[in-house]
Amino acid sequence: MKKTKILLAFLLIIALLAGTFSACSDAETDPSEEAEVQEGQSSSGTSSNGEITLCYSKSDSLNPFFSQGITNQMLAYVFCDPLFKVDNTFTPAAVIAESAEINDKRVTVTLKSVKFSDGSSVSASDVKYSFDLAKKSTAYSSTLSNVASASVSGSKVVFTLTQPDKYAESVLTFPIVKSGTADDKDSKPVGSGRYKLEGTDQNPFFSVNTNNSAGASAHFKTLALINLPDSDALINSLQIGNTDFIFDDLSSGSYKRINATVKEVSLNNMVFLGVNSSLNEFLEIDAVRQAISAAIDRSAIATTAYQGHGVACALPFHPSWKELSAASVNPLPDYDKTEAETILKEAGLTEKNNKGILLYDKKPVTLKLIVNENNSFRNEAAALVSQQLEKIGFDVTVSVLSNANYLAAIEKGQYDLYLGEIKLSDNMDLNPLLKKGGAAFYGVKTDNAAISAYESFRSSETTLAQFCDTFSSSLPFIPLCFRNGVCAYSGDISSEVISYDSDKFYNIEQWS
Repeated sequence: MKKTKILLAFLLIIALLAGTFSACSDAETDPSEEAEVQEGQSSSGTSSNGEITLCYSKSDSLNPFFSQGITNQMLAYVFCDPLFKVDNTFTPAAVIAESAEINDKRVTVTLKSVKFSDGSSVSASDVKYSFDLAKKSTAYSSTLSNVASASVSGSKVVFTLTQPDKYAESVLTFPIVKSGTADDKDSKPVGSGRYKLEGTDQNPFFSVNTNNSAGASAHFKTLALINLPDSDALINSLQIGNTDFIFDDLSSGSYKRINATVKEVSLNNMVFLGVNSSLNEFLEIDAVRQAISAAIDRSAIATTAYQGHGVACALPFHPSWKELSAASVNPLPDYDKTEAETILKEAGLTEKNNKGILLYDKKPVTLKLIVNENNSFRNEAAALVSQQLEKIGFDVTVSVLSNANYLAAIEKGQYDLYLGEIKLSDNMDLNPLLKKGGAAFYGVKTDNAAISAYESFRSSETTLAQFCDTFSSSLPFIPLCFRNGVCAYSGDISSEVISYDSDKFYNIEQWS
């Protein structure tokens, strides 16, 4: 039992707290290494000959299955291709895969004729080798949580799922490498991507992979790498021309203005209001949670609290997800204070005291909203939620807690509402929030209608629209918005840069 509680606490930290990192700096980096590769000095020495320079963390592995920080993890897709890649509508597109057939808990993938950078062919055995490493890795294990195993069937790969998943293709996005080339953190994996990883451990760089058609036509023939061990140097390094591209997922809860071309990058990070309906009798009422949802101005939260680095949503799926539009589902009903008051009235909740506070069982409705202290975006969002709920008669007190106290309060149920965030996998898996034992399954009653509705939807017994209707009525938690990150690039790159969460260098071969 003790081990279980420790594991749950660890998972909750991952699910609810956004760590502070950016694509050019990691917390794991040792600042003492700055002396070895000075700021502005690239590892390959090619940044002055018309090529471009990317950043990496020298203290972390460039092997994607052993890298610990986002800096090096995102570089994986420069030299490795996946089976599938998703775009900003979270739609999978085949890369190494030719096709996939999903049958209940089996996903059978047929491969294209693809060569690694050393000229050898990508085989089903290579895919299984890569999956086995990915399944145990920091970067991909969470995404692959529902994929139990992979096996080789002739020239095809068969993935076995723990539960049926009609969107399983969207998680088969781990890098594919040649068998035997990625066994440990010091290995230099051979991939089939647009570039290939070359150089020494002390001076790595990328050169084009001529066995990849996109790489063969790439404008930039080499990509230099610069070690940026100090996160504070990130923006400055771009602005003085020492690096040409940076990405920040804004998980620190703040945004610093960048004097460069900046673009928003859609993330599958849902900001939501956790509701303690399992312990609070008032919040157990479906109509109360519906009224809370109707009273929240999500657009104000996205534009004000998140300074425009977010997109409002009332459903637990990213509003850009193509499946929502295909199902004619509106992800964002209009903010409607009057509708919220009508819902309360129809539920018989109309009596207020002389201070205008709603009464329930003859007592004023007072709610405690807790939020983590180290994220100004979420702190501002909590303040806005409090103000908006007060307009319909709720007395809401915001309690700003340290990380440890915030997590402890959630685990012990010492809250009425909490402001949380969780990164969803690209197959829109809600089990962390709707399955007992899930990393963010807190405050939800086990008989909430959304739980069984989600199981039916995942097994294709019901439609997406039907699940969304049930969710909007039962509201086990209340989605607020999905957060963005930002990428920025130098004037040395004159072409359009397309950066997606699944691949920050989505069209790097087209950069010029």
